Amino acid sequence: MSVSFSDQVFHGRMHTLPGALSVFALIFIGLSAPHPERVLAETPAELLLDSPPPSKEDPESERRTWVTGDSIRGRFVVRGNSEAKLLLRSPTLEGFKVRTIESSRYLPKEDVHQLEVEFVTLRPGERLLGPFTLEILGQGEAKVVEIRGTLISVRSALEGADSLDPRPRAEPLPVRVPNGAMIVLLYALAALALLIPLAYLLARRIAKAREARRPPPPPRPPWESALEAIEKLRSERKARLETGDHESAIEAFTDELSDIVRAYLGERYGFDGLESTSDELLEALEARAGQVGRKSDAIDSVRAFLHEADLVKFAKARLDGEALDAILYSARRIVIETRPYRSEETIR
Repeated sequence: MSVSFSDQVFHGRMHTLPGALSVFALIFIGLSAPHPERVLAETPAELLLDSPPPSKEDPESERRTWVTGDSIRGRFVVRGNSEAKLLLRSPTLEGFKVRTIESSRYLPKEDVHQLEVEFVTLRPGERLLGPFTLEILGQGEAKVVEIRGTLISVRSALEGADSLDPRPRAEPLPVRVPNGAMIVLLYALAALALLIPLAYLLARRIAKAREARRPPPPPRPPWESALEAIEKLRSERKARLETGDHESAIEAFTDELSDIVRAYLGERYGFDGLESTSDELLEALEARAGQVGRKSDAIDSVRAFLHEADLVKFAKARLDGEALDAILYSARRIVIETRPYRSEETIR
């Protein structure tokens, strides 16, 4: 598309000059501006084309002809001032197609304008790429440059093929009739291979659901757990007291026994026995006197037991074998006396 100087003035000045002055200026400039079709530039111009790409069959050889489908990159080079712009009119090409046109750019070192264009070869044969018409716009004038076409040799991409004729129809392949019984057997095995894992997963899920719905077993009574822990501690007494420091072993032994009794009383009567001091534990038992059977005996037994345990822990009191048997007996007696029922079991 050609753009004349008068057209540029019309679009640029129409909105700025007021009234009759703008009309007068438009008529004057339109009559004085040269028409691009009538002004032929004397500026040298040429079209430079890149070399053909190497052959795919022999990359080392230099191919002198193009092949259909190749891209031809060309550069229009025109000498002119730096403010000029190049425009390429739509060329009429036969056997070629314009793929891309880039914006013109000025090269100050060479003092030329360059416009890069990419063509595509469509048909084989000796064909003329061109002619082309360039417009040079700038400094209040528009010039036209005519560039002659370049003869390009293009060969077909199918050149060298054995034959371009369609291949003869091949003989039909024999049709094999499948064995119906074998197919049914294979389908049955495939179905079993899918159903067996699914059935296993379903049965496992149902079993888990039934297990989840089953109520958990009731917790063991605290007196059973306490008696079991005291019995275990008594069976390990000899082995524990013979290893390491004797005094440290006795202190650790009585401290663990005290924790068993404290935990039992707290769980039995609903308070934190392990975090309570001896006085706080006794106060909690006295506040629950209605729940503690035989108040005076039970609380006195607990008071005596805690006193012995505190002496070992804080006063570093030494206990011999008889004293250890006595404190074990006291711990067992506290648990048995505070159970919610009585039995004929004797306190050992």
